Amino acid sequence: MATRYLSCEEVVELHDKILQRQGVSPQPLRSRDALDGALARVEHLAHYESSSLAEQAAALAISISQAQAFVDGNKRTGYMALIRFLDLNGFVFTGDGLHLAKYLEVQAFLSQIAGKGDEPSRLGREALTIWIESVIQPKTQGYRVVITGSVSPSQQPE
Repeated sequence: MATRYLSCEEVVELHDKILQRQGVSPQPLRSRDALDGALARVEHLAHYESSSLAEQAAALAISISQAQAFVDGNKRTGYMALIRFLDLNGFVFTGDGLHLAKYLEVQAFLSQIAGKGDEPSRLGREALTIWIESVIQPKTQGYRVVITGSVSPSQQPE
């Protein structure tokens, strides 16, 4: 099965749904180029580095959250894009959303360490990948991921 990637439009739609369900007006896209770049990084990993689906999911969440393509809701959008990406590719995220949010915060910190090149960010992405591998499982047939107002996905019968 070929890997299914999210489009810019799908991520914008996810962003808007997340904020609406939390009672917040959707914030405008600040930079489509930034979002396109975040999404392209994931496909680059797949095509040029033969990365696993978990590594691609980690890169997707990190890239979206750090691209700051939206005025608000970037980490929430990265989190839900990770969930949706895994869902589209036959997996369910069973981890704690708060842990994922903490990983994204740490990754933002690591990316700002001066003088060390990309090494801190790479190590952070590897750690997130290992954790994601431990909290995903193949989807149970007959279930779909539904975006709820709490930013936590749930499985519901189709």
